[in-house]
Amino acid sequence: MPHGRATVTAADFTELFGAEAADHLAQLRRLCHEPVAGWHAAFVAAHTLKGSAAMLDLRGIRDVAAHLERLLGGDAPAGPPAWL
Repeated sequence: MPHGRATVTAADFTELFGAEAADHLAQLRRLCHEPVAGWHAAFVAAHTLKGSAAMLDLRGIRDVAAHLERLLGGDAPAGPPAWL
C-alpha cells in the first residue's frame, strides 16, 4: 500500500454497485404504488442506476435504466410524464 493509499479493485466497485442497485430497485418497486408522488424519486433512482452501470460497463443494466429514465420524462423532468 504505497503512501498509505488503499487499493480499490473492480470487484469492490461491483460489490458496491450490487448493494446500491438493490436499494434503488427496492425504491422503484415502492414508488410503483405512488406513481404521481414518487415520479421524481423514480427518475433519480433510474438515472443513478444508469450512471453507476455505465461506470462499470454493465451495458444491459445501463440500457434498461436509460429506457426507464426516458419513460419517466427524460433529462431533469419538470413534472411527471403525461402517462402518469
